[in-house]
Amino acid sequence: MSVARPSVGVDPAVDALVQRDMSPAVLDARRRYILEKEGAAVTVQEEQNAFEQQLPELLAEHQGQFVLFKGGRPVEFFADHRTAYEAGLNRFGLDEVFLVAPVEPVRRQPISLSLQAGVLFG
Repeated sequence: MSVARPSVGVDPAVDALVQRDMSPAVLDARRRYILEKEGAAVTVQEEQNAFEQQLPELLAEHQGQFVLFKGGRPVEFFADHRTAYEAGLNRFGLDEVFLVAPVEPVRRQPISLSLQAGVLFG
């Protein structure tokens, strides 16, 4: 006797695939499909890019705080990194992509390529 799996309500073709196969690869593909359809960030790099684009607005009201960022949007702000990270784990678990970042102005710091490469002249 087979157990019917619930419809995920995404797309009939995706629903049919999930009905047949609940492997991690299929579930990850479903998650990516949903996020891409909603226009949300899928990777940490995409979350970082979305955060950087919104940083000027975030600085106006939340400078000095830490932001929990998910789906290309700020979810909540916290006083410290640990609390923000724990909230992310509690809300999204270990298998979901989210970003915790300080809401601080970007400070570009020049580096010495020769020092970084371990090459010193003189």
